[in-house]
Amino acid sequence: MSKYNELLLSQIQLANELSSILDDEKSALESHKIEMLVELSTQKATLLENFNHLENERENIIDSFNAADPETKQLQSELVSLIEQCVKQNHINATAIGLSQNRVRNQLGLLLGEDRLISLYSAKGKVVSQALTHRHGC
Repeated sequence: MSKYNELLLSQIQLANELSSILDDEKSALESHKIEMLVELSTQKATLLENFNHLENERENIIDSFNAADPETKQLQSELVSLIEQCVKQNHINATAIGLSQNRVRNQLGLLLGEDRLISLYSAKGKVVSQALTHRHGC
């Protein structure tokens, strides 16, 4: 097996590990396990550093490999597919984090009695922003 293909296999292994970590991250988000999220974030950063290191190595030897080799083509296709899957998983997790932050921000606003703008629909179906005030007596 060529050095290039060995690097591809190593990257595929890292991409599989990243996919697993992203699955764990999604579970931690769903169950609100903050400590686990911090640990997974550290693991993701380390994996991405290792992945980038391998990518730099692979780019340095790119001229010396045979791109027409069926094994190389299959490994490259597998790696691209895994990377696309990881990007989708990461986007889903990022969206979940954003939604969670908005929910917490809204709940804090309600508790603190802050004025907020909300969007409503008019009779004509257009979005209209309106101030919403909450005052809680203490």
